[in-house]
Amino acid sequence: MIQLPPPGYQQTIEAIAQCGVPRENIAITYEDELRSDEVRISDIGETTGRKLACLKTAVHPFYILTLENEAQQSAFIAQGRRIAQPIQRVTGVPSQKLLDRLTDACRAPNRWLVHGGGEEVRFRPDPDAEYDKVDCVLQQLKESRLPMNLGFVGNEAYSETEKK
Repeated sequence: MIQLPPPGYQQTIEAIAQCGVPRENIAITYEDELRSDEVRISDIGETTGRKLACLKTAVHPFYILTLENEAQQSAFIAQGRRIAQPIQRVTGVPSQKLLDRLTDACRAPNRWLVHGGGEEVRFRPDPDAEYDKVDCVLQQLKESRLPMNLGFVGNEAYSETEKK
């Protein structure tokens, strides 16, 4: 995969403005604590699914987006969670077929969840996986209420200093 440089601040402001957000409501700054650029929008105006999807496209994956209006921020987060369809709660132990249903609901690769036998479930998302899909799979696991011993595979590839 080719790694492109992030768009500049002005280019990002233009992309957000094309979503229907007034330019005067947009600020982009580098946040030391986050070690990232953050886009802050005071008010996006009318909150529609199309506008929220446009905003995500305009900033993802290069910027952190903060909507200062709490209702708009909640709507943005809720839209990200709508990727998945709720599944029925189940009883018994996990099976690979059930785990595949969970990843399918999130449009994530089935290889992310592996049944290790009994109640063992191994979760190994791709290193460059979209946050929304990882969050969705974890939410599906939680909502399934399956009895499981969940293990995260791949974290050992990062040294302690890289985690900080």
